[in-house]
Amino acid sequence: MRKVVDNVVWTADDSVNLQRIAIALERLVSAYVDGQPSTASIVEDLQIRAKTLEAELFTRVLQVYFEEEQLVLERGGGKKSSIRVSNNLARVFTEFFSDQVPDVEINVEKGNMLVFWRDERPLCALKVYTDLGYGSRGERWYGSIDEFVREAQGYGIKPRNVFFLVMSMRNGLDNEHVQQLLGREMSNKELLDPKNRSYLEEFLREYVSKARGHVPDPRSQLYFLAAALHPNVLEEALAEDIEGYDWLQPSVSQLVHQIQNL
Repeated sequence: MRKVVDNVVWTADDSVNLQRIAIALERLVSAYVDGQPSTASIVEDLQIRAKTLEAELFTRVLQVYFEEEQLVLERGGGKKSSIRVSNNLARVFTEFFSDQVPDVEINVEKGNMLVFWRDERPLCALKVYTDLGYGSRGERWYGSIDEFVREAQGYGIKPRNVFFLVMSMRNGLDNEHVQQLLGREMSNKELLDPKNRSYLEEFLREYVSKARGHVPDPRSQLYFLAAALHPNVLEEALAEDIEGYDWLQPSVSQLVHQIQNL
């Protein structure tokens, strides 16, 4: 059923999403009992139940944003610290990939690029984006890829051993670019709607394919995790079934496999 309110079309899906967000907000509020924040009942529970590498990495990143939100609330409001979040994300990424590839040492370099070392030799590099944001969305992403490939080469890492992972497609799409690659009119919001998953996958195939020339083998070097789900959109992320989420493929598991086999 569709309703029109102030010229805005409201669907049954919108009502369901609103209910999920309301439930998530209640969970956030309930985590603050007598002024004492507790992540154990929310984020840590998600981590315990994570059954895949995709869910585990996402919930670790979710915890960074959750704890930053807690800190802001404890201080009575104000802005989140982008520097603190960036540093904590770098730590989380380092710890996660160190757990998966235990025979390497990982250093955080310029732009939070992770450089993997094995037996004191450079093995590979990895750049993780929470999202592509304004600066790297659309065709601009290829320029960002070129920059990190050059940076990695400065450590003696070959272009084929530089990897990229985008945590969420939310906030990282350029509408004109989407329509250009798909050859059809489709808004960013429509592309991320679960009903249009096949179009999103088609878009990503084209997006990755056109990265050839920036990296030698785009399909084994460029990875994506989530569609509209974003770890910094706490209300929606906490309401989501992380265990059963339909992660984009290829994703974290394949990326880890690639690095393990270098």
